Amino acid sequence: MVCGIVQWLSVKLLASIQPKGSTPLPSGVIGALFISMFGNAVAMQMLFAFLPDMVKSFGIADADTGYYVGLLASAVFFGRFLLSYFWGWLSDKIGRRQVLLWCTFLLGLTTLAFGFAQSFKVALFIRFCTGLIAGIAGTVKASLAEVCDESNQAVGMSVVVTAWNTGLIIGPAVGGYLAKPAEKYSVFKESLFFEEFAYLLPCLVNAAINFFSFFMVLFVLPETLASKRKAKDKDMSSTSIINLDAEIHETPFSSSNRQRSSLKTSTSLNGTLNSCQLKEQDKDLPKEISFEKTTEMQLLSGSVSFLPEMHLQSYNGSTNSFDNAKEEPYVLTTGKAKPGVLRKAYKSLTQSKLAQLCRNKDVRSCVVLYTIFFFFFVAEHEIYSVWAATGKDLGGLDFDTNDLGFTLMVVGVGCAVSNCLVFPQIVKIFGLMKAQFITLMTMMFSIIILPATNILYGRGLILKATVIAVVLIVRVATGCCFTGQFIMIGNTVSSRLRATAHGFAMTAVCAARSVSPTVAGSLFSWSITSGLGFPFNEKFVFIYIGFVLWIALVAACCLDREAVTKQT
Repeated sequence: MVCGIVQWLSVKLLASIQPKGSTPLPSGVIGALFISMFGNAVAMQMLFAFLPDMVKSFGIADADTGYYVGLLASAVFFGRFLLSYFWGWLSDKIGRRQVLLWCTFLLGLTTLAFGFAQSFKVALFIRFCTGLIAGIAGTVKASLAEVCDESNQAVGMSVVVTAWNTGLIIGPAVGGYLAKPAEKYSVFKESLFFEEFAYLLPCLVNAAINFFSFFMVLFVLPETLASKRKAKDKDMSSTSIINLDAEIHETPFSSSNRQRSSLKTSTSLNGTLNSCQLKEQDKDLPKEISFEKTTEMQLLSGSVSFLPEMHLQSYNGSTNSFDNAKEEPYVLTTGKAKPGVLRKAYKSLTQSKLAQLCRNKDVRSCVVLYTIFFFFFVAEHEIYSVWAATGKDLGGLDFDTNDLGFTLMVVGVGCAVSNCLVFPQIVKIFGLMKAQFITLMTMMFSIIILPATNILYGRGLILKATVIAVVLIVRVATGCCFTGQFIMIGNTVSSRLRATAHGFAMTAVCAARSVSPTVAGSLFSWSITSGLGFPFNEKFVFIYIGFVLWIALVAACCLDREAVTKQT
């Protein structure tokens, strides 16, 4: 019932955003993939709203809270770094549907278990396990690439990015409002259970979302990997083919036997049919029946002369060649030793999917672009919050938590709504490659002028509106760039390597994510305390972020347009 409602809503929403003339998207598949990506995003972001309080509840001092919160956050991405490639490889091996079923179910279990954590070590281990279940994002992108064509892949991929953005908005809200329910809501005040497990309720809600996505995948999502789909169809049709083949063989043989019995009867009665008449009688039979009859009779008689000539060509035209063959003199061979373990391992490595991806120039170029851009993405998200909360005398906006939360909420809602509308139209007008160039240049100029908005300090609503407008442009363009890059990575490889390529890209991105916050935060701290003038004041970190975008633009110029814009 619920799955049907979700599918109906998917039909209506897709009909409203899909460009005219494009191929209709499969609503059930899009709905299942949307819910899977949404639950994954909520699981990643939900705990940041209550994580400091949870760490303090473990008995950790306030001065050490930031350190332990950072460890919990890093554990997820370390797990994703370890197994992102594995899940992509497994998805190409056993199919998209199987991997999504396993990952959504296991993600629901680990999220639920995190709510029962009563010590830091247990919480750290569970979050690490949550990071190990990193197969949802890459598999969802690969599945979308297989159900979309060039006319609708922009809409399909933007739906997935919208699911992620929505999860980033809903996740912290779920964690913040539902944590410690015994202290906040009267309905839970007498519940000793929720008083002991104060952070279980948000984890319970997120687990329910993931279990629901498990059932959506189970009942709605078909297998999209071509090789597994064809194998399944072949297995389903093998029985009917065998039965049909038996019927085809049974009917001609029975009819030929009847004809031969009548022929023998007429011969014995009249004695007038000669061998020529018998040959003409055989000519009336179909050629297939005559061949099958001959084959059957010669098999019964032990003859092998009916075998195709291709099986006899290896014997040099005749069995007499064995008699005429010259005897080769015996030579003691001192051949090379069998390849050792290292040689076999090297050969396996060079023939592996990872080696194939590394040798593919288009895949390398797309992954480099994706990694550089993610380096910018993490730095921009961190620096905006830190800069906005910095005092006016240090070049910031002096925003408190309410101001910061309000601006981020408005920007988040705008991104979730606009991404499905903006990106497909840009691609339709300019194409995939030009859309990437336009959005990168838009972000480059917007991020550089963002610190100049502090000249409006003290004007209240005007300042907030200006900041929201600039940040919204940056974040919407960011979503468009990510969507285009997901499409490009999927287009550079065939279906059998698509999920592996996304897993490979996510592994590289996790490495960039571990470095980017440290670099950007260190540069910002140095710039506001150095006492130097422009460009080494508080604006220096934004210039640095713009320079990272310029490198991404150069990397985008190196892409092969034909390879990344057309599906393989």
